[in-house]
Amino acid sequence: MEKNKLYSVAFATAVAPETEKDLLEAEKKGKEARMEFAHERLKKGEKFFEPIHKQKLKTMANMKKSVKLKTTQNKLIEFRQQGNNHKASCEIARRKSQV
Repeated sequence: MEKNKLYSVAFATAVAPETEKDLLEAEKKGKEARMEFAHERLKKGEKFFEPIHKQKLKTMANMKKSVKLKTTQNKLIEFRQQGNNHKASCEIARRKSQV
């Protein structure tokens, strides 16, 4: 493990750089959005009834994993993670490939 990287406990892997950046700057981006809302809509009175757009930040939930394996009949099978148990999914995929 590298000390300078952010790790997901659920996946036991390092977080992608863009996800790490979004997670570390989420509070700052939220405050900026709040200040922009207050300035544009409350002080100026413009676009008050326009929808508030959601901040599109990457989170650890975006870290869905998949594993591609070949069977003994040379068929390519892709196993995708379901839920938070990535290690168990990979272990099941590994065992199925050995059969």
